[in-house]
Amino acid sequence: MELSKLRGIGPARLEQLKKAGIETIYDLLMVLPAGYHDTTVITPIQDLIPGEFCCVKGRLKAAPKTAHFRGITRVTASLKDVTGSIPLIWFNQPWVANQLNENDVIMLSGIPERDKQGRLRLNSPKRELEQKIYPVYKLTAGIPAAAFSKWMEQALTMLDACCPESLPYDIRMRYGLCERNFSLRQIHCPESMDALHIAQRIAHRSLYNKLCKR
Repeated sequence: MELSKLRGIGPARLEQLKKAGIETIYDLLMVLPAGYHDTTVITPIQDLIPGEFCCVKGRLKAAPKTAHFRGITRVTASLKDVTGSIPLIWFNQPWVANQLNENDVIMLSGIPERDKQGRLRLNSPKRELEQKIYPVYKLTAGIPAAAFSKWMEQALTMLDACCPESLPYDIRMRYGLCERNFSLRQIHCPESMDALHIAQRIAHRSLYNKLCKR
């Protein structure tokens, strides 16, 4: 099936994807995630590790503040839970200040980093409205991650049509293999870490070589 069937893919994007070796919806579906960001697990602020993805939940200690310096907009705030607090900072995202208020209880995801003074902070964290597992793709330069994720969501709705099962049921049962589309759905959009691990462990043979290379 042609990539042009997906919304948001015009001639320029088609060319970028072609250079990355992606010419069909099947090719797109076979781009497996390089990893996952799991927001179903909330990490206490006192346990945050620099450089390690996390999801935190707490209360804003004060309303966000906005500052401008040399053409850069900076919104700052601080999040507190029962174990401690952590500074938050968003660069060139002034609208954040209008979306958050003092004492809001919010859930954020991001990667903690240390500032010049060695203090831990969250730079440009993403507000999470639901807890889920997000795939992370290693993309060719020029292909936006957000756009790629939307294309993948659309491609998954066409999964049965473009990737029909090729192995007979008795063979899959004999060798303990998942149905191919179950594997692909769980790998690209896991219902849970358990479902993901099952899909990876007993994946359809058409995915086996790709999974072994990861």
